[in-house]
Amino acid sequence: MSADFQNRPCKVLIFAPVVGRGGARRLLLRLLQTWLDTTDPERWQFQVLSQPVDGGGEQIPWPPHVFSPLLGNEIEDHLGDGLLDFLEVNQDRFFQTLRRHAAEVDVIWLPHPWWTLRLQRQVVDLRAHIVPTVHDFAFDELHWQDEFGDRFRAEARAFVQASSRLIFSSNYTLQKASERYDMPSELGKVIYLADFVPESFEPTEAEASRVRAAYQLPEDYWLAFHAIGHKDPLTIFEALAKSKTQLGKHFFPLVIAGVGTEQMQPNTQKNDPDTDKIKQCIRNAGLEYGVDYHVLGYLPDGDIAGLYRGASGCISASRSEAGLNGSIFEAQRAQVPLIHSDIPPFMERLGNQGEYGLHFKCGDSDDLTRAMIEQISRPEAAQRRAAAAHAKFCGRTWQDVAGDYLEVFEDVCSSGPATRVWTPPPAPHIPLLRTLRRRIKKKIRKWLGGA
Repeated sequence: MSADFQNRPCKVLIFAPVVGRGGARRLLLRLLQTWLDTTDPERWQFQVLSQPVDGGGEQIPWPPHVFSPLLGNEIEDHLGDGLLDFLEVNQDRFFQTLRRHAAEVDVIWLPHPWWTLRLQRQVVDLRAHIVPTVHDFAFDELHWQDEFGDRFRAEARAFVQASSRLIFSSNYTLQKASERYDMPSELGKVIYLADFVPESFEPTEAEASRVRAAYQLPEDYWLAFHAIGHKDPLTIFEALAKSKTQLGKHFFPLVIAGVGTEQMQPNTQKNDPDTDKIKQCIRNAGLEYGVDYHVLGYLPDGDIAGLYRGASGCISASRSEAGLNGSIFEAQRAQVPLIHSDIPPFMERLGNQGEYGLHFKCGDSDDLTRAMIEQISRPEAAQRRAAAAHAKFCGRTWQDVAGDYLEVFEDVCSSGPATRVWTPPPAPHIPLLRTLRRRIKKKIRKWLGGA
């Protein structure tokens, strides 16, 4: 450990020009609060350089003594369709503000790197170590073979060169970074997450009854939470329709809920191809709203636990994730039987033996239907899996995660100021045509809404 670091606190700057509304936000706030509650201020100091609101316009409860606003409240005037333009136009301002703050810190933590630092800038002279958390490579997994995907891939290669360490939530994403983006394996660190459940999450039978009555839900139902975008609601609806045909009177309806799901309600008007496919699937199958499926949209945190506890099963059909997602953690905490897609980050933690949940081939509605029927047919086995998942995955705390992060920060700080021999990769040419920008805006809105 360097002598300088031994004699003073390690100063960590959390740099987040934009904060999504999903798991990345919860990770950031949970870790920050845990660090502030548990670390010695003479050993660790933290500062946040971010926005007062997230990408959906909701206020972020930053502790005021560590928060510094990035460009004031300007982001609030640029949410929705204007968010991408705001990020693009202000790249230089972001970086110059970061440079001023970075002169006084040891580590810059990027909780969500994409569309954050825009490493087409020269960072060689920053003395601070850059440590991003790379959640996943959705732009590869979802086959974004266009200028939008190329921009993300260029950033991934830049981060590999500029960072002192990169943190991943699964060995799969670390391996992908090594193989596709030439990351030296010693730079990667896998830190498994703790559960993402809200602090008010109390999954009791009384809560289940209250929420069921409040939203007029049936006694038995499948739950898909935050099932938008790459969470693949279309496959879930396709399997729901097939299960209705095959199960007859034993059919369970679907409850779909969370921010953004309200667009699937029958009377909403939204010019979105993915939503149109879902509604066409519903029409073709003759699914009846309020009977065969229920769309709740945004729910207050206080209702989420009861919604899970009342469910007969939870379905996570994600096509890309960093690790176990919030819906899986919430199902495990509530001891609800789980059905999940077979993407590598899920299988890495849950295995392929059906010990903690049933898995199906990602994007395959026939295989999902099979799993749904199996779970309904063998309820005792489903409950045993739910109990095993609760015992296995609900013991890791946010204090454990926070401690693992501090070990990474301490390791890079011990080597003294950062040194880089780095040439930024060329930025991909992005023509600013109106149609292309509309496509990019739509994709980033979906990703920020479900990250």
